[in-house]
Amino acid sequence: MKRFLLVLFLILGLQSFGQKYAKIGERAGVKYYMHKVVDGETLYGIQQIYGVAVEKIQNSNSLTDNIEIGQLLYIPVRYHDINHTVRRQETLYGISKKYGVAIDSLKSHNPSLSEGLKRGQQLVVKNLILPIPLKSQQIISDTTIVDELDTSNTILKDSIIEYEVRAGETMYSISKRFMVPIKLILSRNNLQNTALKPGQIITIPLKKELKLNPRPPYVFQKDTASSLLINDSLQIDKKFNVAVLLPFNLDTLDTRGFRSYATEFYMGALMAIDSLKQYPVRGSFHFIDYLSKSEPFDSLLSNGGLDSADLIYAPFDFDLSKELSFWAESKNVKIVYPLANHHAIGIENKNAYFMNPNTTSLLSVMASHLSKRDSVQIVLIKTNDSTELMVYNEFLRITQYLDLPVKIQEADFDNYTYFARKKGLKTLYVLLSKCSPKIDELLRFSISEEHVEVYGMKEWKKCSSFLKSIENEKGYCFANPSFLDYDNSELKRIHKIYRAKYNSDLTKMACLGFDATLNMFLYALYGQVLENGLVHKFKFDASSVNQINRGAFMLEFKDLEEKTIAP
Repeated sequence: MKRFLLVLFLILGLQSFGQKYAKIGERAGVKYYMHKVVDGETLYGIQQIYGVAVEKIQNSNSLTDNIEIGQLLYIPVRYHDINHTVRRQETLYGISKKYGVAIDSLKSHNPSLSEGLKRGQQLVVKNLILPIPLKSQQIISDTTIVDELDTSNTILKDSIIEYEVRAGETMYSISKRFMVPIKLILSRNNLQNTALKPGQIITIPLKKELKLNPRPPYVFQKDTASSLLINDSLQIDKKFNVAVLLPFNLDTLDTRGFRSYATEFYMGALMAIDSLKQYPVRGSFHFIDYLSKSEPFDSLLSNGGLDSADLIYAPFDFDLSKELSFWAESKNVKIVYPLANHHAIGIENKNAYFMNPNTTSLLSVMASHLSKRDSVQIVLIKTNDSTELMVYNEFLRITQYLDLPVKIQEADFDNYTYFARKKGLKTLYVLLSKCSPKIDELLRFSISEEHVEVYGMKEWKKCSSFLKSIENEKGYCFANPSFLDYDNSELKRIHKIYRAKYNSDLTKMACLGFDATLNMFLYALYGQVLENGLVHKFKFDASSVNQINRGAFMLEFKDLEEKTIAP
């Protein structure tokens, strides 16, 4: 049992971004939290950390006088219960080992086990020791020094996992996320096509186990450290405090699957912190589980835990991100919003930094690309939707300032086919709609016409069923905030470094964590722009209230694959 708890807390230590938890030990056969007193601590403060009454702490340690710095205190452990959902191929023995409880305990608290163990069955696991986070040890002292985790243990990943499809996910995105070929997923699940539904359960064969190895060398990007020029000596000398809010949800069951995304983001962030060693910068990174039940998000804002931060990375949760922005209005703190959809929050603040381009920026990238096409006619198709009409007019406004090769032709769904009849002239249709029937109609039409190409929006892969079918022979072009190019030689080199560190394959979420931690840290705090991230392009200007990245990729989606096209 003692060994199991040690391994459990090593795993939790990884998943909480370097956050430290109270050690657990035994004395005379009784388990205790082990606490070493530091300067400034009182029994009342220790009581607040562990949730254990002062009298119990005094009795467990035979205390009559004040505590002393360096003194080791034995604090009675607290217990809690959790619910466990039985997964495919799980056994009662495996569950007992997972939580370090006896099989007899599971049986006594779960009468339904008398009828056997079934997939989806809910079990109550009683009397687990509650992990206690130690806030005083959460701050990492320097960007160039990260607390080393114990690497002697391996976190095993099942060779076959069951995965629940989330809204908006496609077979293509899942195959890229797990680095498993689409054909293998189709074969494994006896699927005839790539169509997926939210909530659908599929099995995915994973390649490797996740193992922590010693830290790798720096990840050098195309931009070198010599290009970073900081003239302000005060800025060079200052050490910035950085808080990264991530959804680990460590003290409850991870029913929404946030923990895996947070883990990957954290892995990429660690690599970026290593890479910051090549730059003349200083900072302390504080990684926080904002879904922690022991310290709810609201209390994190109200108890002063973030007051000393110079830069905060917003939560993945949009409601909490908006709450954070309201809190920051009266404070001089900069906030990085790392997700593409963070723009939907509607924040306007000079200290708001968006890592991904907004809709206007994406339209600008597409318009710029179209302006470089020769011997074509560009047809912009209008719909009756009022929201889409706003995007339509915005695109027209943007093109007024570009040197387009031809005047844009405006059409609707009653007459758009007319333009494709011109012989010897390629027609580029632009449809800024998210309506699946209209998208599918235009794509089907393009297949029948040799000299037709279609341009649309990044959301099409989520809302068009035809786009993901084998009938879709042509695909379409669109502007996208990010792109993970597995064929890029630089990415292949970085992928090798990532594997050396984690014995796992590089994912887009890990690359997002890298770009957010390296590129956005340098820009937000030092005003330095590294144009190339792992999966982002970076380009900023001061034309809007917010600091918005206006760099993006022009991509083509065809044969269930994405690839870059010439800018």
